[in-house]
Amino acid sequence: MENRTTLRWGAQEVGRLTAAPEGADTCFRAEYRLTEGLWRLYAVGRQNRLLLGCAEGGQGILQRRFSRQLTEGLGALLGGTAEPVSAPEDWRPVWAGEFPGLALPEGALCRRVGRRRYLALPFREDGPFPLTGLFCLASVRTLRGREWAIFALEDRET
Repeated sequence: MENRTTLRWGAQEVGRLTAAPEGADTCFRAEYRLTEGLWRLYAVGRQNRLLLGCAEGGQGILQRRFSRQLTEGLGALLGGTAEPVSAPEDWRPVWAGEFPGLALPEGALCRRVGRRRYLALPFREDGPFPLTGLFCLASVRTLRGREWAIFALEDRET
């Protein structure tokens, strides 16, 4: 049974992703419209994500076929995501399920440096503080021209 879903970059829809079984394999087809540059396209599942490949900016189609061994850890397909290969400071949108148990606002960003992951949440002085229970672990700084609450997390979410 074919599964069609949205391909996103953060909250922005940038195309469609289709996954269809073919024998023991799964065939993915990503139709995209991306800005200039080099992008990584991922299938995002309930348990993990799978790199489909790289695409150049513009409008195009990326087709890939993966064995059951490569797709079984993905879980139910939730959608697709596009990430620029090189973004300012390597910040990228958070993908579904990446920070389980945390209620993250729209527009959350993250990046990895060694064993530490950084989570950036939009911040406004006149609004509620994101992840209030962890406020003492955050630093507020300007990123991409706006204020963010930045949390540093070890691999075990501590």
